[in-house]
Amino acid sequence: MVLEPLIVNWLLTLFFASLPVNVMLRVWDLMFSEGVKIIFRASLTIFHLLKPHIIQAKDLGALMEVLENFNKVEIDSDQFVKTMFAHWLGNVNRAKITNLKIQSYEKLNNQSQSQREKLLARYMTLMTLI
Repeated sequence: MVLEPLIVNWLLTLFFASLPVNVMLRVWDLMFSEGVKIIFRASLTIFHLLKPHIIQAKDLGALMEVLENFNKVEIDSDQFVKTMFAHWLGNVNRAKITNLKIQSYEKLNNQSQSQREKLLARYMTLMTLI
């Protein structure tokens, strides 16, 4: 998986080089008080906040650039934390993740070959987080 090194870097360094410092410190604080599930929420929040840019990415290189440059985005740490716990994510559990995988697979099967390749790349990116 091409994005795997980036995602592994996020997780191993606990976002040290991936988030603006003010946001990274808030994520660390939450991780120490709430547990490692915060790392998963922070990862999903990055994807959520970058969703418009991810959708516009024309190829894997453009997607990597979007994800690697998130630390240069000015974002309020309070807003990031509020987004982490907002209703868009809801209660994430194994059943919900499995359902989303099935929906993505069905959507993938109904697309043309080029659309299928784009969706598959995005799907595989998200699957590295699960």
